Order: sequence, then structure tokens, then C-alpha cells
Amino acid sequence: MNKTIQLLFLTIALSIMNSPTAAMQLTECDTAQCVDYFNKFKAGAHRGHISALTTMGEFYYHGFGTNMDKDKGFLHLRKAARHGNVRALYKTGLIYLSDEKYKNLKKGTINLEKSARKEFLNSTFLLGVVYLNKSFGLYNQEKADKYLAKAYQARHPDLPSVITMIEEKEEITSDNFPLLLQAMAKKPLLVNAKQERVWPENDMEVIVINSPSIQTILNEQIIAIRRPIISLGSRIPSYSCNGCYSTWGVDGLKDFTFL
Repeated sequence: MNKTIQLLFLTIALSIMNSPTAAMQLTECDTAQCVDYFNKFKAGAHRGHISALTTMGEFYYHGFGTNMDKDKGFLHLRKAARHGNVRALYKTGLIYLSDEKYKNLKKGTINLEKSARKEFLNSTFLLGVVYLNKSFGLYNQEKADKYLAKAYQARHPDLPSVITMIEEKEEITSDNFPLLLQAMAKKPLLVNAKQERVWPENDMEVIVINSPSIQTILNEQIIAIRRPIISLGSRIPSYSCNGCYSTWGVDGLKDFTFL
């Protein structure tokens, strides 16, 4: 189970690192349009918009509109994380855990836990996976149970697969996963025709959307960062969780969500 769960975590982490959202793919880009976006978000960051600072970190990290510079990108993301930006907390947490150059397990889990406290669902899920995996170096059965139970209650789409992996090795009981077992008892999973555990359809809201283009999402975010910000006596805006989002589903479009 440990190797399988570690592979699951690394697969998720790498996919998130390379794909900013399910709606778009951020890659190296040096066109005039990409450079223009880079300059506009840079101006927004200078005006004190922490969300723009987070996006700047992503631009540098992926080389979008500028030369790729992961060090500079990580620096921007760390600055935004220190001011409580949930996206930056999540992304720096992933980088700390999965990028050998910046690897720091303690800081990675601290940032993921901070974003999980802000109801960032993927952080909750990944913490459950990380604490479950003995070979990853952060094994903690009690914390794994806590975060997996929360992810279950929030219906994280990948939780059924993790439960299947656990039960291939051991039975989920009140001794090893009391909170997860309690959550599963309240809303049991179903087994489909392929013998896969799935969420009950009547408990899931199905939303079909057409993914907007990267230009559309960038333009909407530019409008947001041109708005006045509420300052706390400095250029750093006060933090609000109104723009918090889930990393899956339509909520990801609420606030330009570079992960």
C-alpha cells in the first residue's frame, strides 16, 4: 500500500505542478500576448494585489511571458503565502514536498495545513495521503484518519480510490481509522459495474461546463486586480477567503486559480 499511495501522491503533485487548472494548461510562452499578460500582472502585484503576486510566481515558474526562473517564481509564491494567499500556500506546500531543490517536509506540511484550514479541499486530501504513507517520511496514523475523513465528508473525487488502496492492505476499522469509518458509515460508497467504489450519484451535483480559454480567465483576473484594494496601512491588502476555491469543479473559476 505504501508504494502505491506514494505513487498516487507524486502523480497528483506532478500533474498539479504542470497543469495550473483543469481548465487550462500553462506552458512556456514568449508571444507578445503572453508578455503583455506578464506585464499586467506584474503591475497588479506592484499595486499590492496578493493574488497577482501568486500569479507572477506561476508565470516565472513556468516561463509564461518571461524567461523561466523557478527560483524567482518560488520567491514570489513564498511572499504571497506569507500573506495568507490560499493558492500560494497550497502551491508552495506542493513544491516543498515534491521538488528536490526546495524540499522541506516540515514547511510543506505546514503550508498545506494552513490552506486546509481555509477549506482548500485538495490540501486536505493530500495531507491525508501524505500522512498515510510510511515511506514518505511523515507517517501519522491519527492525522491521516483526520484528513481523510474530512476529504470524505467533502466528497473529494479521488477518495474512493484511496479507500480501495487502504482496504487492499487492511480493513478500515474503529481502531485504525475511526473518523474515516464514521464518515463512511453516514454516506457509504457504492460499487459500480466495474467493481469500483464510487460516490452515490444522488449525492453528487453534476455540472457540465465548457472550459474557458486561458485568455478569458486571464482577462477576468486582470479586471479583478485593477479594482481598489483594502489596505491595512500598507500596500498589502487584507486577506479574505471570498476567493477561496476548490481545485476541482466549477469553483476553480472564481479566482484565477494558478495552483
